[in-house]
Amino acid sequence: MFIYVDAFTSCNLRCPSCVVGDRNRKDLFPAKARKMMTPALLRQVLDKAAGEVSDIEGVGFFNWTEPLLHPQIAALVEEVSRRGLKCWVSSNLNILPDPDGLLAAKPHEIIVSVSGFRQDVYVRGHKGGDIEVVKANMQRLSEAAAASLAAGSRTWLRLVYHRYIDNAEDEQLMKEYAESLGFAFSPCWAYVTAVERVLDIYLEKRIFPHDRELLDRLALPFEQALENVSQTPSTTCGHIEGRLVLDASADVYLCCASSGAATNVVGNFLTSSLEEITASKRTHDLCGPCMKHSVMDYFSRSGGDDEEFNAIATANRTSHSTRPQPNPLAEYRILTD
Repeated sequence: MFIYVDAFTSCNLRCPSCVVGDRNRKDLFPAKARKMMTPALLRQVLDKAAGEVSDIEGVGFFNWTEPLLHPQIAALVEEVSRRGLKCWVSSNLNILPDPDGLLAAKPHEIIVSVSGFRQDVYVRGHKGGDIEVVKANMQRLSEAAAASLAAGSRTWLRLVYHRYIDNAEDEQLMKEYAESLGFAFSPCWAYVTAVERVLDIYLEKRIFPHDRELLDRLALPFEQALENVSQTPSTTCGHIEGRLVLDASADVYLCCASSGAATNVVGNFLTSSLEEITASKRTHDLCGPCMKHSVMDYFSRSGGDDEEFNAIATANRTSHSTRPQPNPLAEYRILTD
């Protein structure tokens, strides 16, 4: 089982593809009072998990929020790594208070997500961010990783580049920069999150103007991709038993692909047994339509390794560079902001 932890309650960016940045669907990521998971609470969570889960793959400090906003993120990482568990941290890296302290906590891998090399390109996909700050922090992180390696501890660095229809030129520039700093470079096709938002757009044909802007920027056409995966409904889902998603209070959410809506809370990890939590997941209303339309396949196949999706998105991206045009969409009803 892999454990996701949103150790903080908010994010510093408002990315259009993410439910956190969807200003018209605030129900999918409702505002919460500022709260942080304490090292003591995480210790309780990991102690209980060790007694209930036979095989913990690792712990990831990421899902919908920004982990580096947590002032004790290094202490949280250390709580995981000292148990011999692998720990991942994923960040937009617009903030990096203490790279040396973070690396000293021995995370297995730090993942940074970007969508451009130049600010005017980057800010389209990472609204509110500053790519020059990110690049400077990548340099600092690289230096801290090198010092950590010299001291006998290795942390892998990975940069995930979100491919849109209009950021191909920046991709090569960022690839060269990232690799020069020791980051592995992992491109993926940008897609719409979360499950509820995907189903609402695909089935109800309801979008807001900013949704249309996002859909037009996708190199992997939304409608075509959903038609493709919907042809083969899913019969099983590894997220029910193979994933555990916690917020800062140790409340458990349905899965990492469902939103932060209150209706997706299936229990609290410290007060509910794993069996009770799993049973609540199995009967959740969202799972049926998600599996019927194979939404999880839409997410996973957008990761960059699927030959069919790669061919579709690459051809679309290439034709756009010579003859820009919006993605073909069904008849959508555009709502008022």
